[in-house]
Amino acid sequence: MRGAGFDIPPGRSEIGRQAGVAILLDDRDVSRRHAVLDRAGGRVVLADLGSTNGTWVNSGGCTPTTGATGSSCATGTRCGSGR
Repeated sequence: MRGAGFDIPPGRSEIGRQAGVAILLDDRDVSRRHAVLDRAGGRVVLADLGSTNGTWVNSGGCTPTTGATGSSCATGTRCGSGR
């Protein structure tokens, strides 16, 4: 799934391995409920949900953050944590 792209619908979208999340990632380094995207208008805010391996925006660790157009985000150890 490395490098996969996803459309982000308006509203709240959870990311993880658990059935029923908006963006399902089949990756053992991703937590069941890993992170959440909140999209309103032209803004998208990404927040980690206490995941084990972290969430990354443009290769930096994630605190609740608003991404600029073209920003990339990653989850888990194989996608940017450097472990």
